[in-house]
Amino acid sequence: MKLLKDSVWYSPEYSLRDIWDFSRGMHFSLEQLLPDAVRFDAWQECARFDVPFFVFQGDSDVLTLPSLAEAYCNDVTAPVKGFALIRNAGHFAAFLQPEQFLKELLVRVRPLVTTPASVPAATHA
Repeated sequence: MKLLKDSVWYSPEYSLRDIWDFSRGMHFSLEQLLPDAVRFDAWQECARFDVPFFVFQGDSDVLTLPSLAEAYCNDVTAPVKGFALIRNAGHFAAFLQPEQFLKELLVRVRPLVTTPASVPAATHA
């Protein structure tokens, strides 16, 4: 949490209003969402999807360990699924490495959206 707070507080891209909103959001998350989140079991509740399923995971995420994310992805049943590590990224991989994240979206997800008649067989990379 300290690393996350410091990254927002000292970033020149955030205004005081942004920092205030971030702080309020974190308090809401911790007080209102966290109790339910820690009781949620994705393996029990959400292991089957009728739509394509992808996990784009930061390789150095300490909040959601890459090994657990990959294990979960392996256990998911979906018509198409995929797992990709985003290099040099943590929990916010899409924001820390946007070019890599966009590349994965373009390579893995876009073909499914632009040509739905040619959905490939289930894959895991």
